[in-house]
Amino acid sequence: MPRRLEVLHRLRTTPLGHTILSLYGLQAANYILPLVSFPYLTRTLGPDGFGLYVFVLVVARYLILVTDYGFTFSAARDVAVARQQSGDVGGIYGATLGARLCLLGVCAGVIAILTVFAPRFSHDAELFWIAFVGVAGSTLFPVWLYQGYERLPVATGCNIAFRAVGTALIFVFVHGRSDLDVLVWLWSLPWLATGIVTVAIAHSVLGVHLRPPSPAAIARAFRSGLAVFVAIISSSLYITTNTLFLGLLRNNTQVGYYGAAESVIVAVKGLIDPVSQALFPRASQIGAQGRDHALGYGRWAIRWIGGLGLVLSIATLVLSPFLPDITGAGFEPSVKPLQIMSVLPFATSVIIVLGVHVMLPLRMDRTYSLVVAGGGFLNVVLTFALVPGLGATGTAIAVAITESAIALALYLVLRHRGLDVLRAAPAPGPA
Repeated sequence: MPRRLEVLHRLRTTPLGHTILSLYGLQAANYILPLVSFPYLTRTLGPDGFGLYVFVLVVARYLILVTDYGFTFSAARDVAVARQQSGDVGGIYGATLGARLCLLGVCAGVIAILTVFAPRFSHDAELFWIAFVGVAGSTLFPVWLYQGYERLPVATGCNIAFRAVGTALIFVFVHGRSDLDVLVWLWSLPWLATGIVTVAIAHSVLGVHLRPPSPAAIARAFRSGLAVFVAIISSSLYITTNTLFLGLLRNNTQVGYYGAAESVIVAVKGLIDPVSQALFPRASQIGAQGRDHALGYGRWAIRWIGGLGLVLSIATLVLSPFLPDITGAGFEPSVKPLQIMSVLPFATSVIIVLGVHVMLPLRMDRTYSLVVAGGGFLNVVLTFALVPGLGATGTAIAVAITESAIALALYLVLRHRGLDVLRAAPAPGPA
């Protein structure tokens, strides 16, 4: 059997393949399902109302980034290794959940300050607090625990079911800009339901006994995820914060134009994430065996994950002129930002392989964080230079340059350290 067909067969018939399918289901709930209501919302709310909705969710997703703290990778890595070595998974679970709840309290304080003292937030304070309910649900959702066990189907099924119900109810209860509060509730409540249910069934499905954490255990969890958190927050400077800056520097209409284009890009990039997340526990175990094993895996992953990203980028560019047919009249200015950002699926796939799948398993967390942090600050500079004059198009240019620069920098750093994933024949994929 040819190597590629053999790899595909193994993915279909192993727990790894089941994990990938489960993560695609999770991505469907988080990114693809919203596209079902996307054309309806753009037509119902218009650029200004849709822009406000996007702005509220951007703030909520930024808080989700904070509460995630990088645990999606650091805790999943720790669980995967502990499970293999019969370690204290219950202790990791308790410490990670405790740390996330601490961060949730900090986020609540931030929202309270913003909705009282910042006019941009106080005018729509109710919407931000409704969205915070979703942040709380996301904080409870231990997807990293299921990921570390490679047992995602139950967690994914809960998420898909609740988000599908929420999406269906949009068409029933949302009929105009005045229904924005209902719309945000329909985003938040599925997150809350998913978090509560998946925590409740973690013991029966995974057999994990959550151990109440000590302050020292929570501190260790924070230290374990710190470098990844720095990288994620830095990356948010060219992902989530872009929309935030656009809303603060311009207006809801420009956010609406950019949000329409970004919704497509996020959905397309979401097709890469399941493969990345499913393979990460294996990448962590392979990386623990040494540089040569990590490099062999990286050469395999750059062909498969990078190739997927390249195909998605080309498809996005070719199909971008049809965006107004989906969004309806008034969103024609969204086409140019979408064309500019069509490079992002490929750039993101390269960043995932080099940074997340090679550097993190080799414990090069600090190097990865520094590169991404540099990209984040580059994006801030570009954003303040381009957005005041170019609006949504300026934001698209800034993020496209930034992600491409980060991908190139990661490759050059690894090549300098003798880890050139492009130089030799690819090794077989993970078992």
